Amino acid sequence: MADFEWSWPDKIDRLLIEELMQLGFIEEATNVILAGPNGVGESTIAQNIAHQALFRGYTVPCATASAMLNDLAARYTSMALARRLR
Repeated sequence: MADFEWSWPDKIDRLLIEELMQLGFIEEATNVILAGPNGVGESTIAQNIAHQALFRGYTVPCATASAMLNDLAARYTSMALARRLR
């Protein structure tokens, strides 16, 4: 995150991103969703958070949203779906 361009986009919440980099959301079992138009840095931020988590010894699964949705759609029973969502 040292080279991240914080001046663009102008609506980015730098303090919130820096808080996410502390990984407290993992301990709290809270989900984080980064959303915005193409090209504003969500992927870069996510990769940096993942790198920080790996550095601290966490396992980090990586998948696109479409891959996750395809995986969930492939569950044939509600029990299998519930297991996967857990």
